[in-house]
Amino acid sequence: MNPSIVQPLREHPVLQFACEEWEKMSAMRPHAFVPGLPELVIGTWSDLDARCPERLNPALRVQMSNSVHSDDFIIQEEDGRLILSGKNERATLYAVYQYAREVWGLHWVYPGSEPQMDEPSSGSRIVPGRLVRFCSPKLERRGFVVETVRDPEYLKQMIDWMAKNGANEIFFTFMLWDEYRDELAPEIAKRGLQLTLGGHSMTFFTNRSESLRAFLADHPYTAKKQFNYNDESWFPAFFNQMSDYCKGVPNLTRLSLWPEDVADPSGGDFLSPYIRFSEQLKAHLHAEGIRVEVEHIAYNAGLAWHMLEMGGARPSASVDTLFAYWGRDYRYGYVSTPHENEQRARRALEEWAGAVHGTKRKLTLFEYYSDHFMLSSLFPALPKRIAKDVEYYANLGVDGIVNLIVPYRGPDDYPWQWVHGFNSFVFSRALWGEPLEQILHDYALYYPEDKRGAVQALFEVIESTVTELTRWNVPLFPARAVDPDKAAATKEQAEAIIGTLQRIRSQLSPALASAEIDPQSNLYKYAARLIEYSVKLEEQWRTIKIGM
Repeated sequence: MNPSIVQPLREHPVLQFACEEWEKMSAMRPHAFVPGLPELVIGTWSDLDARCPERLNPALRVQMSNSVHSDDFIIQEEDGRLILSGKNERATLYAVYQYAREVWGLHWVYPGSEPQMDEPSSGSRIVPGRLVRFCSPKLERRGFVVETVRDPEYLKQMIDWMAKNGANEIFFTFMLWDEYRDELAPEIAKRGLQLTLGGHSMTFFTNRSESLRAFLADHPYTAKKQFNYNDESWFPAFFNQMSDYCKGVPNLTRLSLWPEDVADPSGGDFLSPYIRFSEQLKAHLHAEGIRVEVEHIAYNAGLAWHMLEMGGARPSASVDTLFAYWGRDYRYGYVSTPHENEQRARRALEEWAGAVHGTKRKLTLFEYYSDHFMLSSLFPALPKRIAKDVEYYANLGVDGIVNLIVPYRGPDDYPWQWVHGFNSFVFSRALWGEPLEQILHDYALYYPEDKRGAVQALFEVIESTVTELTRWNVPLFPARAVDPDKAAATKEQAEAIIGTLQRIRSQLSPALASAEIDPQSNLYKYAARLIEYSVKLEEQWRTIKIGM
């Protein structure tokens, strides 16, 4: 096979990009080609039906007819022919990447890095020559939310990495999108990714200077006043601005406009008028010929339960729901948690799930696995928690999960992009139903073979110790365990936090020493900072809260 002449079954930008990616990756592993393989077919399922329906394996055709998700794809390698085909163009690109992963052993662990190679001796590669696979994600919507990452090169790398790891959506605030749209739009389009705009950025249209102030702030709590959704007098002008802006946005799939990140002071039925606002916005956009989905958020801004729980609100028949509970103790799942606030959040989630699906709309979960504000720069690795969460959410019947990326902002030499990448990798792969053992195996390819066991042991210590600090996000709100100078903590709470910090140091120090990893590596810098910062914070907690 000569990769220079690979062409898709149909002209389409995403299919053409899939062929280009095939050529690029095949050059990395030229010995992986099957001798005598005469034909490569890259196209969608509808392309196959139109051009060569007789070529499909009968078992695959049955699975295709029962397909549930839009990103389902097939790989069929037999009888001297390789078919890489998806239900849509983006799914076809996924098929190309999946083949490269399974047969050529290429894995993309971190954005911007060269792929890691899984050699045949590892036992995880499938021998090329005959391969019949139907691949389907656990959930339809699989995305990342980016609010304040002002690094266009990293964002382009992230978009590339997302497609290679099966994510299908990237979500920007209006301020961030407006700043980098010209650079990012082509990268999104050629991969066929979905684009969502919104977040806490309605002030982009109502008060641009306030929007900029929030965009540049080093914490999320800049809002002083909540929008009044009971007063509909401002809706028409806002809707017109929104439709004018959205007409020029390629690949726009969804608007997800959230209230300000501050508690509604009324304590009453906040969600009903806000949902009506979302419904009217969608109706206006559709009347203008802008066929995008709209969703509202159920979110406990400022720990306000009436902004999360359904209460007297009715689920919408026209817009979707995004559920975002702020304040989880990530040591626990929603079912196993001992905390009443999280049990209450679970009850709210289950009520939303039943109500939303009763109206045939969609429910997406919003998570904080890559948030350096909520999780702080004492940032926990969460592979076990993420894998269990994905399973729970899938069993609950949610339609998707999006994961928030918030950067570290501080003076230290701290590789925050690399640090959150571990959780992001696990998140992306878990959403395709891959076992955690396989995900961790593939992640470990990033490291020298003789260090992989020690690396995994190090991450296990980090998850078992550092994650405990997330228990304080609600009791100390709006402060965190890393904010001793801001927290209104009791002496008992301070002593408990000090105990956690001591355990981090005492368990992580020997684990890092025994790992014998390169002191210049990002992993070493990450683990060393966890130890050093724990010592520093312990001293601060003792001085400020205990007087010792």
